[in-house]
Amino acid sequence: MTTRTWYKWEVWCPTSGGWKYVLTEGDATEPTTCPDGHPVTAGRASVVATLSDNEVRVIEENTKTGGNYGTTTQHMHVDAVDTYKTQAWSFPFSINILSIRLNTTSAHLLDRAAVTLAPDTVIGALAADVGVGETVLPVTDTVAAVAAIGVYVNLYTPGATDAEDVGVVIAIDRSTTPKTITVETPVSQALAAATPTYVRQNHVVNPGWYFGHAGPHSFGEDKIGASFVPANTTLLLEYWNNNGLEKDLVFQLNYLR
Repeated sequence: MTTRTWYKWEVWCPTSGGWKYVLTEGDATEPTTCPDGHPVTAGRASVVATLSDNEVRVIEENTKTGGNYGTTTQHMHVDAVDTYKTQAWSFPFSINILSIRLNTTSAHLLDRAAVTLAPDTVIGALAADVGVGETVLPVTDTVAAVAAIGVYVNLYTPGATDAEDVGVVIAIDRSTTPKTITVETPVSQALAAATPTYVRQNHVVNPGWYFGHAGPHSFGEDKIGASFVPANTTLLLEYWNNNGLEKDLVFQLNYLR
C-alpha cells in the first residue's frame, strides 16, 4: 500500500494580514498560495506538523537550526545591597530554546526574576497621533505583522529619557487603515507619529515570576516545540532582590543549535 503524507504549513498571508495554515499532500514543497487565493510571502512558511496513513509527527523546530543539542549555564551574583540587577548575553549562532531550569534556596524566597528575549526591539512606529488615556494605537504595517498577543510593548521617542510602558498587547486589528493594536495600559502622555514614536517589543519568558519555594524551577518543559532566537540576539536576565540577602543564581538553558 502506498503511504500518503500531508504537511501542515504555517504561512504568512500579507493580503489578509496574518499567519494562516495550509495543508499540502505529497512532498514538502513550500506552498505558494494562501487560503484566500493570494500569494504567500516567499520564505515565510514552515512545517508545523506532518500526518501520514500510519504516523503523526509534531515538529520540534518551526525555524530550523542544525538540530544539535546544547546546554549552558549562566551565573549571577547578587550582593545584599543590590535591589535590582541585570545581566545580558547572546549566542554567536541561532538557537531554538527548549527549556530553562534553575534551583533556588531559602535566600531567594519572594525575590523576582525575569528573562527577556531581544529587549526593546523596534518593530515599527505609531501611524497617527495618540492622546492621554488611549489604549487602541494606530500603528504601521510592520507592527501589526510582528506583534503578538501577550507580548510587552513600549513607545519610545528618540531623545526621551524613558519609554512609555503600555503593558502587553491584548488585541490586533489588521483590517483597519491604519492597522491597530490594543494594549493593556493606557497611554499617560500625548505622543506624535511625526516625531517619530517607535513601537518596541519585549518577549518576556516569565513576567512577574516570584520564587515562592526553595527547590527546582523550570520554564518550557510543559510545551511541545522550541523558541527560535536568531544569532547575536540579546537575552536579558533581570533580578529583584526583595529580601536584602546576598545570593547567587545559576540557571541552565537547554537548546538546539
